[in-house]
Amino acid sequence: MTRIARAAAVIRLAAYTAAASVALAFSAPAQNIVGCDQLFAALDRQVATPYHAYLTTGAGTDVARNGGKPRHSEIIWTGTAKYISRNGKWVRLDMTPREMLQQEKETRQNPKFSAQCHRVADTALNGEPVTVWTSHSTTEVGVMDERLWISRGSGRVLQMELTEDVGGGAPGKTRMLARYDYHDVQPPRGSP
Repeated sequence: MTRIARAAAVIRLAAYTAAASVALAFSAPAQNIVGCDQLFAALDRQVATPYHAYLTTGAGTDVARNGGKPRHSEIIWTGTAKYISRNGKWVRLDMTPREMLQQEKETRQNPKFSAQCHRVADTALNGEPVTVWTSHSTTEVGVMDERLWISRGSGRVLQMELTEDVGGGAPGKTRMLARYDYHDVQPPRGSP
């Protein structure tokens, strides 16, 4: 995988994780989506709610560049702007919830998109009652498998594990864990 292709994969991952809350927000044709209605509702709520996400990524490309260690980054969504931190630098992306949903709608209307979702269990995460969901989706970019912990009280996504395969062997495989915090979300200090 070339350096440009790797950079594009990292950008796609950042864009995906930044919009993870709407990853399945719009339905594609019914034959391409199975069992995702309740998951869609939870993800729709996340688009409308400011959050601070803490991400740990272990990708083939990151391992090669980072001495085998995972990378840590953050995403802050204020409801009007998205801030992404990578390597200690914050980048601001101006994007409204409507724009996020529109972008995902276009993705979901692509006939090459498919998704299957399953409710796995009712359990607890850090003492909070949650429902665990899995989803498997295929896009033009690659294949993504997710496990999401959704609060039974607020209906918000509290944690997500993502495995993405964009091809090319180990460098094209990404594993990411995102933990979401919804309390007192503010733009990062000194942000653009």
